[in-house]
Amino acid sequence: MFPKLFVTDLDGTALDKSFQPYARFPDHFSQFLDDLHEKKCEWAISTTWDVVGQSQLVLSSTVKSKPLFLMAEYGMRLAKYTGAEPEYIQPFTNNMEQKVAQFNSDFAFAIVRDICTRFSPEVMHFYGHMLSFKPIAEDEVAFRAYIKEHAVAWHESNQFNFSLNSASSFSIYPRFLNKGAALSEALEQSAIAPEDVVIAGDEIADIAMMQPDLATFAVCPENAAQEVKDHVTNMGCFVGCGIGALGIIDSFKQLANKQQWTF
Repeated sequence: MFPKLFVTDLDGTALDKSFQPYARFPDHFSQFLDDLHEKKCEWAISTTWDVVGQSQLVLSSTVKSKPLFLMAEYGMRLAKYTGAEPEYIQPFTNNMEQKVAQFNSDFAFAIVRDICTRFSPEVMHFYGHMLSFKPIAEDEVAFRAYIKEHAVAWHESNQFNFSLNSASSFSIYPRFLNKGAALSEALEQSAIAPEDVVIAGDEIADIAMMQPDLATFAVCPENAAQEVKDHVTNMGCFVGCGIGALGIIDSFKQLANKQQWTF
């Protein structure tokens, strides 16, 4: 049977910088989503963007159908259209917000204060649930040493995920936040079974949705992280030819051909 829900990430998945403006679906992806909707397959978004940003992207695009769910900020918030505007699903969203507030009080605020008193930022964003920090060039060596000094204790705390890339850009967010949590709630709300779900993603964070208790199928574009490509192929699914939306459309068509879905 044709799937009942298609869930897509945005950055690097539905969107890529070769299609501008960036804050809207490429027209071919909008048509793809509408074609799914015509086949009675709902679609949803799961991304780090907030709900307002997702809603504005949909409104700015040529897509005629609306997403069934908007899953936002690593799964911290979950919304659904009940009218012209999306509304948060409760008590899920309130519960997650309260957990994030407690995490900030227990861990994040102290780390943010310590980093900011030691290092000057080239770029810094604190989104309430996640810190993103890149020091100025002259602080990079000391900053990397600071992260290395704290890494073992942070890891052993088992409270948050953190990463430091080759460009010295650091991020940290609570471990209980993951895209799978919001998807699990969305499936419960909609009574859609995992065997009827297809996930589209490109980053390691998307693997949390590509689990057998949440989705039987997954696709990714050729620009996806290698871990995502390996996970998708291990599921018996496909890596598309093309970057971003073009790769997702191609990989979905390959999957449809394998499953003998008429599309």
